Amino acid sequence: MKKLLWSSPLWLSAVLAAAPAQAQQTAARTVQGTVLDANGRTPLPGVNVLVKGTSQGTQTDGNGRYSLPNVPEGATLVFSFIGYATAERPATADTQDVTLTADAQNLQEVLVTTSFGIQQERRQINFGAQEVQAKDLIDSRQPNIVNALQGKVAGVQITSSGGGAGEGAAIVIRGGSSLDADNQPLFVIDGILMDNSSFTESTAPGGGSAFNGILGRSVGSPNRAGDLNPEDIESMTVLKGPAGTALYGLRGANGVVIITTKKGKAGTARVDFRTQYSVEEVNRLPRLQDQYKQGNGGVFDPTVRGSWGPRFAPGETVYDNLGNFFQKGHSVQNFVTMSGGTDKGTFLLSASRLDTRGVTPENKFDRTTVRLAGTMKFSPKISGSGSAQYLNSGGERPLQGPGLFGGAGGFFVSLLNWPRNDDARNYLNPNGTRRRLTPASLGSADADNPYWTTFNNPQTDRNNRFLGNVQLAYDPTTWLRISYNIGSDLFTDRFRSVRAVGTSQPNNQFGGISETTTLNRALTSNLLVQFTKQFGENVGATLLLGNTVEQQTRETTDVIGLIFQNPDFVSINNTVNRNALTTNTTRRIIGNVARLNLDLFRQVIVELAGRYDGSSTLPRPDQDKIYGRWFPYGSASVGYEFTRTLGLDGFGYFALIVAL
Repeated sequence: MKKLLWSSPLWLSAVLAAAPAQAQQTAARTVQGTVLDANGRTPLPGVNVLVKGTSQGTQTDGNGRYSLPNVPEGATLVFSFIGYATAERPATADTQDVTLTADAQNLQEVLVTTSFGIQQERRQINFGAQEVQAKDLIDSRQPNIVNALQGKVAGVQITSSGGGAGEGAAIVIRGGSSLDADNQPLFVIDGILMDNSSFTESTAPGGGSAFNGILGRSVGSPNRAGDLNPEDIESMTVLKGPAGTALYGLRGANGVVIITTKKGKAGTARVDFRTQYSVEEVNRLPRLQDQYKQGNGGVFDPTVRGSWGPRFAPGETVYDNLGNFFQKGHSVQNFVTMSGGTDKGTFLLSASRLDTRGVTPENKFDRTTVRLAGTMKFSPKISGSGSAQYLNSGGERPLQGPGLFGGAGGFFVSLLNWPRNDDARNYLNPNGTRRRLTPASLGSADADNPYWTTFNNPQTDRNNRFLGNVQLAYDPTTWLRISYNIGSDLFTDRFRSVRAVGTSQPNNQFGGISETTTLNRALTSNLLVQFTKQFGENVGATLLLGNTVEQQTRETTDVIGLIFQNPDFVSINNTVNRNALTTNTTRRIIGNVARLNLDLFRQVIVELAGRYDGSSTLPRPDQDKIYGRWFPYGSASVGYEFTRTLGLDGFGYFALIVAL
């Protein structure tokens, strides 16, 4: 599928804070200048320029230039940029040019977010952990953050469920580990477990969504990680292997994707707006024969679908049913973000809207998100952060799979074998009923017209979701940190599948409807204690101890109704035969975690990690208990950074790692 993108970012900045009233007016000036790299003397864009001790500031433009008005007399300007040493200059002149020197120590100590949101130096990580920054996600122009990881993380396979609007994507890390179970990794956002499931039709007796009668799906559905606004994400870290995921226990067996969201930055309040428009069209279609009409043995026969009839006469119309069915898809995305703060606290307020029309008729998807987040430093030793976001998404999709209890398949299968002497766009009889390709066919013998399927057998879904967390941290000393993080992932899914009167779907010729409603509540609680101590110049140690509680409650109600009493009124209350099934599940996991990281001579890293889990779903008959069996996980790894030993620091970071 080809996609054309047009994106127009607009940056709007405004100073929202006013200086407090004073008895006397203080002299102020506008300071401007250029910030350069000390080595290459090249301009540095995006450098933060802040009046020390205030929220008043700005950033350098693409040419490294800045202009900061209303700078008080005697103030000090602070220039900071990632990878460079922070510089301070007194605002004693109207023009202040600054050169920043690369901070070699900071470059060596790049921090990566790992388990439970803890940041570690890149050189101290003895397992597969690859981080993708916000810019890379946004530049991909993908509305689904899982698709945005395509080609950016080694060993990660991304598979889209289809090319329709809003259809989901599956992610597998280092290959699948199970033949029939879910192989997708665990998703964690700001330390809170996040659901990334996709809708699967129920095959339980009486289940309302068992419209296909098999384990496959009759329609592509979104994955729940696709609900997120890409503009809200600061970084995504993919943890691979048992050494990297041991602290997440059973749920991290397939790997872990850690999402860190934006919470605002200190400086002048800033409003960013970005809009993006894309056009999609099918890149290539299968080649179909255009020599023979409907029939058998060279003889025209309107009672069969096969195209083995007579040849088309010269000049006779040959319908391009396959090409006519597909159309250009359009997608519009709008993002607005407001952020700012001081050295005491930051805030971020964002909103986004996505509207997509797919390449097939009646295929559409929309998503709306609103998010509020921030940080606060209550005292030199106590800090906190929080985030709350509401997400609403849903759409309409055509039937793609085999359909109810078998059937001839979705619209694409029907298009491939539709005779080219017949115009598939003519799908209605004069009285408004379905026109059959083979009029003599009854029941399910004649596959549904693809246009009739898309207009009369819609598959719709709607998701309402809330994600939020609150975290508090206490630093009684420089080597001890105690933190507590609690959050929830709450959503309601509603899926609806309709079969109109006259369909060829087996057992549904008189119409049918199914509705599945899922209420999911996930609660995560993490208590962590981290000890970080340097013993002389050659030995450093970090010890992490923690307790985590994970509880997920899911209630699913499937309802099916067959035979519409009024063929023009689509409702479960309009059906003759009805069945319903409600399924409730609750699972609780309590885990105790520990990790010891030793940094020896800043060259050798030794790490031991373990987790002891108790699951509510595992019985203990030997103790006369029907739940709560405990089981351990563990890992050990050793890494040797030989580039430092050989004095090759300037050539990058290379290490030998052995992990169990």
